Amino acid sequence: NNTTGDGSTTTTSPDTTLIVTISRAGQSAAGQPINVRTIVNGTSSGTCDMTFSRAGSSFTKTFPIAISASTITCNGDVEASAFSGGEWQISVVAKNGSASSQPTTTTFVVTP
Repeated sequence: NNTTGDGSTTTTSPDTTLIVTISRAGQSAAGQPINVRTIVNGTSSGTCDMTFSRAGSSFTKTFPIAISASTITCNGDVEASAFSGGEWQISVVAKNGSASSQPTTTTFVVTP
């Protein structure tokens, strides 16, 4: 939502041509960083916001969209110390200028 100069609020609808798919979210071993790998369709630049949430708390990290070999990706690694142990949810939104994708969500388990 954006507040305009007159105090009214406008809602930005997701861009249906901008799509992000989570291909991996998790750790390779206990105590290792959480690796998030995504594939992005509909843009070759911009950022993606990765929102991690569990039990009423959440935090967001922003990573760049990049061209990698034949795919466009948005990948992020977050240190395990940023998480408490247990099941977490991640929601990823790709952004390019004023366009945003629909959020895509999955769960993963953190082992400190």
